[in-house]
Amino acid sequence: MARFGVVGKLVAQPGQGQELLELLIAATRELQGADGCELYVVGQDRDDLDTIWVFEAWRDEAAHRASLDLPAVRGVIDRGLPLIAERDGAKLEPVGGVGLD
Repeated sequence: MARFGVVGKLVAQPGQGQELLELLIAATRELQGADGCELYVVGQDRDDLDTIWVFEAWRDEAAHRASLDLPAVRGVIDRGLPLIAERDGAKLEPVGGVGLD
């Protein structure tokens, strides 16, 4: 089974970048120990503080899907959606690198 990855670009409503960032950082606590989560990194664009990047690597796509059903993660998603003006991203197959076995 192939690893599953996601890279996401979230552009917050004007002036809401910090709130969105804090919400996504809170999500990292909910994902610690989540079955199959190998990497979940949140970053803020240095040139546009309302743009947030999320990098994820999972054991497989099923583990990622299952994480979206965790009540705490659902809550973060529900609270975050109104803060997001636009989103873009890609599904990936992580194949190696620092931090991945």
